Amino acid sequence: MNPKLKIAITSLIALIIIGTTFYHFAEGWRLIDAFYFTTVTLTTVGYGDLHATKDISKIFTAFFAVIGISIALYSLTMIGSDYFSRRESEFVARLREQNGASKPKLGSHLAKADKHIAQLLKRIDKQIKK
Repeated sequence: MNPKLKIAITSLIALIIIGTTFYHFAEGWRLIDAFYFTTVTLTTVGYGDLHATKDISKIFTAFFAVIGISIALYSLTMIGSDYFSRRESEFVARLREQNGASKPKLGSHLAKADKHIAQLLKRIDKQIKK
């Protein structure tokens, strides 16, 4: 497993444990309610059915949301990226098997699309570097 993926998964689990534990003890919520509030906060859903009532919980929630949402989004991005990367590798391997070639044969329209995407990514990279 990719080391970055391990860090992403571990970070996400740690955030959930930290938030759940804090709200369980600070607010006196049942573990399921604390877990629910933590995940609703980290995913930015915020239903509003539960909310922090104590000053310490409000302060914790403010910092937890800012830091936790950033880490959660990064972690979920890494997990999704790894998943799609593996799916792409499997797809290319199947294409190679079917074509009996070392390189998959793509139709001309797919080759053009691939070239267009590569150009677009280069433009995005240039914009980011500015």
